[in-house]
Amino acid sequence: MDTNVVVAALLKDGIVRSTLLRHPKTFACALESLAEIWEPRDEWNRRGLPKRDLTKMLRFLVRQTLAVETRRQPAEQVEALSRVVGDADDAPVAALAHGAKRLWTFNPRGFAGFSGATGVVLLSTGEVLRLLRAG
Repeated sequence: MDTNVVVAALLKDGIVRSTLLRHPKTFACALESLAEIWEPRDEWNRRGLPKRDLTKMLRFLVRQTLAVETRRQPAEQVEALSRVVGDADDAPVAALAHGAKRLWTFNPRGFAGFSGATGVVLLSTGEVLRLLRAG
């Protein structure tokens, strides 16, 4: 899953968080995404949620909900994919998605070149929910 999906789960008790909670360890998250989430938290935490609450929620998501790939993605694969994703920070996410052949993202434009080059299917939240209902 894309890093921004995890951020959405951190910030709001909405459909993204509830989907993750109802389907623990179903969605893979690149290890590199955790640093990408945490380091610039002041930029995306516009509501000013207390650091303590964010830490608690991220810790819970990592331990109980997300399937965090604990190994870094292969450097050569990340480097190659960085040329086809819109943001080089998304290359580890793309490398992990490449194996799964699917990527849950809010940013299909940023991954369009990657999807076209690799055949990885980009999924919106609605599409993820439909797939989960279908079993």
